[in-house]
Amino acid sequence: MSAVPRPARLEALIPSPVLGEPDAPSPVPRKALPLARLQARRSGRLVYGLATLDMKGRVADRVLMRELGWEPGTRLDMRERGALLFITEDEAGVFSVRRDGRLVLPAGVRRWAGLSAGSRVLLVADPKIGRLVIHPPVALDGMVAAAQAAALGGVSDRG
Repeated sequence: MSAVPRPARLEALIPSPVLGEPDAPSPVPRKALPLARLQARRSGRLVYGLATLDMKGRVADRVLMRELGWEPGTRLDMRERGALLFITEDEAGVFSVRRDGRLVLPAGVRRWAGLSAGSRVLLVADPKIGRLVIHPPVALDGMVAAAQAAALGGVSDRG
């Protein structure tokens, strides 16, 4: 058996310049990258969650319920204002936290907000005042567009 010849070792195709050599290009000065301006630190007061409505209009977020101190049987009041749903504890409320810790959004509320099974909503709890606000997608669309336009100096991508 004859030995298989090894291929010859190839040198680098493009040698890297060594600084200090006479023919080496001088380094190109670069501008410093701008630093992003960060917003002030958040207060930490609000607690956020995302939930998906099930086919019976139920939403759940155990962390938010615990932060609000709402246990099964807690009576609640639900009010719509400005495309948002505000929920507060109310002894005379006709709604309540279910045994499984979920909230049921009535069919009329779901229709008003354009929600159906599988819809995702932003939940914002303010434990200091005992309020939960549900942000349906229609409300989020407007809020996000306004925030982005403000960040871009009034320029909007919407035509």
